[in-house]
Amino acid sequence: MADPTTQGTFGIEFEFFPTAIAQWTAADIQEYANTYTYLGSKINGSETTQALEQMYPGALVVPREYQNHKGVFIIQSIITRLRDRGVHTNDINKLCEPILPRDPAILSLDTGFSANATNNLYHRWSLTEDGSVEHYGTFDPAQQQPRDTYLEAEIQGCIGVELISPAMTDTPQSFQEVMKVFTLVKNVGFMHVNQTCGLHVHVAFGTNTIPVAPLRKIACLLFALDPFLGALRPDSRSGNNEHCQSIRNIIDPEEPSYFNPQPKPNVNDWVPIPDAVEAIKSCKRSQEVAWLLTTEWRANYCFKRFIDGTPNPTIEFREHEATTDAPEVVAWTRFCVRVVRYAALIMTDAELEEIMMVCHDAEESPNPQSFTLWECCRIMNLQDEAVELRIPRPPTP
Repeated sequence: MADPTTQGTFGIEFEFFPTAIAQWTAADIQEYANTYTYLGSKINGSETTQALEQMYPGALVVPREYQNHKGVFIIQSIITRLRDRGVHTNDINKLCEPILPRDPAILSLDTGFSANATNNLYHRWSLTEDGSVEHYGTFDPAQQQPRDTYLEAEIQGCIGVELISPAMTDTPQSFQEVMKVFTLVKNVGFMHVNQTCGLHVHVAFGTNTIPVAPLRKIACLLFALDPFLGALRPDSRSGNNEHCQSIRNIIDPEEPSYFNPQPKPNVNDWVPIPDAVEAIKSCKRSQEVAWLLTTEWRANYCFKRFIDGTPNPTIEFREHEATTDAPEVVAWTRFCVRVVRYAALIMTDAELEEIMMVCHDAEESPNPQSFTLWECCRIMNLQDEAVELRIPRPPTP
């Protein structure tokens, strides 16, 4: 088995909407027939579950008796279908929270990823309800654009769901598991996403907490790369999105933090990369590094768990949008793990200086080149990952 202390480990949190059809009653239809909710519906209120499944193949049909517990029914249905296909998945309680496995014997046998997690939540796959995403406009019957036939007006009771992976080591087997599960969820739950949904990747080194020296190097590298990585993402996942604010948007507290005797630079002041790198390098504790990169809400590259006392804290990459393209999920996850591993275990001071100046010069240039990130990937020996992510490369001489 690969050593997680040198390979790097990851966990994925993925937000999406399953496609669910609620059974209507005649009374429902009478009440909603002339409203936007029911506009254009094909359902007359007499269909059986079997009839609805034939009308909308693959969609989850929520029986009338489960209308007050749609979330539990939908998530449990997906869990059951995943288990039937060999995916080790936690059950849920009536609040749609994962019921965690506790028997050590079971934990050691039912999945190959258990050794990487100190929290039982991350030994198996989990699904839970996610209230941070918004389905408004997701299933809009007035949209005049091609869409799958099951996205009709009668798709009701849609809920946000978060898919949580086990703690995995950066190995081909782990990414095969990710591909398998994402493909299954898409097929058994008709995964649908909109711009409020995100893909979050947690990176660490097994059960070992990242020491302050490599944490400083990771923070320096991500600060330098931030705007260039952000350029890969849509506007909905950058800028002022409170769920993934740039680590450049640092807070200006009224008083210095007890983690750091000096106030942080003002959010309205431009902090050149070399100055920021020097400030990060001067941090003596992991909490100082994390505090220095804390934003008003949640940062795109979040170090917060190094402040709040979370056991075995991770660095969370929050900037990627949700996608139903499983290879894209794998490509971004692999990139996140390998950037952190490069910074923590491989990068020399000279390489950090080179990357820092490439990014600094690009930001200072009146005509920054789109292939700045490719040049940084070349220095990090991550050209293969850059190709996977379709990062623009310089023209061939």
